[in-house]
Order: sequence, then C-alpha cells, then structure tokens
Amino acid sequence: MTFQLEPENPRDPRALRMEVGGRRIGYVKRLQRDAVLGWLDRYDIDASIERKNGTRERPLIFVFCALSKKAAIRHEVLVAETADPGC
Repeated sequence: MTFQLEPENPRDPRALRMEVGGRRIGYVKRLQRDAVLGWLDRYDIDASIERKNGTRERPLIFVFCALSKKAAIRHEVLVAETADPGC
C-alpha cells in the first residue's frame, strides 16, 4: 500500500490517497492526515488492510501501519583527478 498526496482534489487539496497496486482504495481521514504525513517523512511504512467494514454506499477500510526508522542514506562525493584542466 502506498500513500499519495492529491493536490488536484477539488474537495480537499491536502487529500492523502491510499493505493494498492496503483488503484485508489480510499483516503486518510482529515483528522489523521497530518500524523500520517509526519510518518511518511520519518519512517518507512508497511501498511496493510486490516479489516473492511461499513456499508456498500460508505465502505470503511481499517489500515494497519507498521513503522520502522528509515534506512540512513549515505551520500559520498567522488573526486576524480584528470589530466585535462578543461574538464
């Protein structure tokens, strides 16, 4: 499952869409959106559908999110010497 911001959403430009296999399955509730956005910045999220509930007209999806610290990304700059000062 992935989470995607949807700034073009006419009802809520801060909408946070949930997708499985590139298919929209719903949106994070507004009351929980800021927390999830903070998680996306700080953690790797392994999310899965825990339970489906609600009605046909208004289905509810309960999502379980396991958070783990993001792997540290190491950046290195390689300096190469060249015989051509014009490079």
